[in-house]
Amino acid sequence: MEQNGQLPPETAEHIAPGTRAATAPPQTVAVTGKTGTLVHLAMLIILAVVAFFVLLGRPEWRDDSDTSGPQVMQEIVDGHGWVLPLRNGRHIPVKPLLFNWLGALSALVRQSGVDRVDARLPSALLATLCVVFVYFFTRRLAGGVVGLWAAMILITTPQFVIEARNSRVDMTFCAFLTMGLLLAHRVWESERGRRTAILAGVCLGLATLSKGPLALVLTVMVFGVSLFITPPARGWRALLAPATLVAAIGLPALC
Repeated sequence: MEQNGQLPPETAEHIAPGTRAATAPPQTVAVTGKTGTLVHLAMLIILAVVAFFVLLGRPEWRDDSDTSGPQVMQEIVDGHGWVLPLRNGRHIPVKPLLFNWLGALSALVRQSGVDRVDARLPSALLATLCVVFVYFFTRRLAGGVVGLWAAMILITTPQFVIEARNSRVDMTFCAFLTMGLLLAHRVWESERGRRTAILAGVCLGLATLSKGPLALVLTVMVFGVSLFITPPARGWRALLAPATLVAAIGLPALC
């Protein structure tokens, strides 16, 4: 006899071993929480290392645009100044120097005298940072799986890989501008306040130090259009706070 919907022990003992497992619903183990985040980060970093760093110093210089930055790095390493180093001792750099400072710092740490790895390492590192930042931003919006796919799409975008492996300023500019815009978006949506706004200003200031005021122009354009599509939340004025403006505009001006 069944008691309270359960088989008595003597009956249960005579059930074939596979019967109970066959009738039980299948169970799956989902990777969630911190473990899922660590797994996703490990996957992304491995892909980034393969896509951005493997044989980074092997290809030769392609053209003058590839060598102009390393020439400025060489002048810095040779002791001709960090603020206004002359390219080949004659030409003033046409772009701000953040990218050149990073390459020169790599050469000083590696004691390499500025080789192809030094010239390309800032791009590869900042491309990796950009991928990780996009993952966390998208994960907060739509979950870990969507964040993982967003970051993987970025890693496998051909032009992104090209810029991550060259010795030009574009990836430095792209990474800091992307981080600044995404942080500013969180303030725009009132998910974060003053500290995030200041951090967004710092990122935009570093983008300006990479390629000039184009970063600020693009930011104004993006959020100007957003005014007509998604009205800002009440806390958006933190983006115009003095500390944020000093970080975005004053930092590049001082450097």
